[in-house]
Amino acid sequence: MADSLRTSKIIIVVGLAALFLGATTLFVMENADSSRSEIPIFSEIPNFSGIESFGSDYVRANLNEKITIVDFIFTSCPALCPSMCERMSELYELYRENEEIQFLSMSVDPDNDSLAALREFSMRFGVNDNRWKFVRMSLEEVTSLYTDGFKLGGELPFQHSSKFILVDRSGRIRGYYESGDDQNIETLKSDIIELLNSGV
Repeated sequence: MADSLRTSKIIIVVGLAALFLGATTLFVMENADSSRSEIPIFSEIPNFSGIESFGSDYVRANLNEKITIVDFIFTSCPALCPSMCERMSELYELYRENEEIQFLSMSVDPDNDSLAALREFSMRFGVNDNRWKFVRMSLEEVTSLYTDGFKLGGELPFQHSSKFILVDRSGRIRGYYESGDDQNIETLKSDIIELLNSGV
């Protein structure tokens, strides 16, 4: 009888230990997966106001409810900007069927980038719908947005960043990706999918 009681106690203790170990392992694995997949939040984009190439207002609220890929360009840029826009146009085509993803190119040379110049420039890269906007504002405004809002460096217009910036549905910056780096672009694609799936 005593032996039977002892055996029962051992079975119970072993069972509880196994249950605890299993729960702990599951917790660690879930947190490990979460830490691997979680995209950081860098900062929130402040209010801004500009004009898109067809003359409509473009404001901070246009970023809401969409995943946005942003870059800073100017139309007379000899090499970097066309290269950036070629890469952006690949993403634009890749996500053509997904209305949750949009693209935004901000002019850093508004004194020379008229709305007509931006329209003509956009057509060079196959823009034919509202998913990719080219926007201008005053040099003072775009410099402030570039430096303080998007946390980018380099004197405008000629030393502007070549990075793409990923913005979530709440207008928060979630990543910076070198536009000329294939691995960075693959990471950007993965992060876009994660944001789509997360609903953020």
